[in-house]
Amino acid sequence: MATLMLKPRFSFYTIPFKGEAFGRSAERLARFGYDGIEVPGDPSSLPASEVCVTLRATGLNASAVCPRVYGPDRDLSAGDAGDRAKAVAYFRSLIEFAVQIGAPTVIVAPTAVRRTMPDVSIDEDWRRAVESISTVAQDAAAAGVSLALEPWNRYETFMLNRVEQADRMRREIGSDSVGVMADLFHMNIEETDIAAAISSAGPYLLNIHFADSNRHAPGQGHIDLVPVMRALQRIGYAHYLSAEFLPPRFIFEHGSPPEFYDPYCLQTITVLKQAFDAAKGLEA
Repeated sequence: MATLMLKPRFSFYTIPFKGEAFGRSAERLARFGYDGIEVPGDPSSLPASEVCVTLRATGLNASAVCPRVYGPDRDLSAGDAGDRAKAVAYFRSLIEFAVQIGAPTVIVAPTAVRRTMPDVSIDEDWRRAVESISTVAQDAAAAGVSLALEPWNRYETFMLNRVEQADRMRREIGSDSVGVMADLFHMNIEETDIAAAISSAGPYLLNIHFADSNRHAPGQGHIDLVPVMRALQRIGYAHYLSAEFLPPRFIFEHGSPPEFYDPYCLQTITVLKQAFDAAKGLEA
């Protein structure tokens, strides 16, 4: 496949900026040279109108919509039909939200977070997830929005742990609006070879989250990012390179933006650019 030769686009999910106004987070990302911002999927507390004003003011793009708080009523494979209906309605609202803010992708995980056992059986819960996401995919296709199925590690879900499983679900759903995504933190736990898993997704990889092995900022753990970037270049990946990590709890509780947020943002984009450039220098 063709190597990605265009300038990469960098984005950042705002989850580390706990309690900070969305506009302030966006201003910081723009200042450090990011191209996009991954928007929390919580339209009730962060309305589309506020996001659009911020995007215009900062020049950032909405790279994706990432759901918040995967509870039982946002579980697309739940055994309770009422909970599944609420989950479908929630993801339909995120598609509408994505259209309003110009985001191309909505991230989807098929279970509640930390549900590590099926309600009935793995096969039955899988079937319910495929059925629910297929329903949501119809709205996504009509709206011109893509759904990216995200695997989590085994301590957060029993269903999708590896990229190959997300790709299998994509094929069973059978919609052109559905692809997969990769998250390096989860992949570091579950994948035998991170770069090979990325390569296997090929053109169906719609989003990627960068974090290091310890879920700190890239460069603060032991993941070698150069093979990851090379794999992305080889498959012709042309979507955003997005950071999503969680700092130590004490920073969440006691940190302040001047002491933590700025350095993490600067380190992240610097390390990602360096790895991308180093990968370009490798032989095909």
